[in-house]
Amino acid sequence: MCSSDLDDPFEAEDVQFLQSLGTHATLAILNARLHAEALDAQDSLRAQARALAAAVDELEAFAYSVSHDLQAPLRTIEGLSQILLEECGPSLGPGPRDWLTRLCSASVHLAEVVDALLVLSRVSRAPLKLDAVDLSALALEVGAEVAGTALDRAVSLVVEPDLRVLGDRGLLRVALHNLLENAWKFTRNTAQPRVEIGRATTPDG
Repeated sequence: MCSSDLDDPFEAEDVQFLQSLGTHATLAILNARLHAEALDAQDSLRAQARALAAAVDELEAFAYSVSHDLQAPLRTIEGLSQILLEECGPSLGPGPRDWLTRLCSASVHLAEVVDALLVLSRVSRAPLKLDAVDLSALALEVGAEVAGTALDRAVSLVVEPDLRVLGDRGLLRVALHNLLENAWKFTRNTAQPRVEIGRATTPDG
């Protein structure tokens, strides 16, 4: 509302001008407030980004530490187990020889897990190495490794031929190893376990 103590009242144009001025002033105040809130939000996002970067650095440092500390003893276990198997295997019974074989396989697998931990911790920083990958051959290779760690069970692995993708072979290998290992684990109580790897067409193609 516009009013005046003067004898002459405001003209209509004056009232319209003052109302427009008030509207613009209100919008300017709102814009300034929104700008200040946006700056606060940007500061908060920058702080969160710094905290995330620090957490990633800590994870990478931890992965390097684990890799460095565990790789040497794992290689020692693997090497000594292999020596025992080669030199003493013929004189051992089927049971102890099988235990040594499984110990070798388990140490190799654990070393791969440690290597995979290091790779995965660096995924956010290292560029993906995209290559044409024969996923069928890789799945059969990984499946043989997983089967070698569970010699007491016979699991039928069926892989569709000619599965080819564009991807990072190392990371695909890690993913397949985890998937197949879980498949072996969760079919433990199945009489005739069968694991299949193939392709399917989704409704969206």
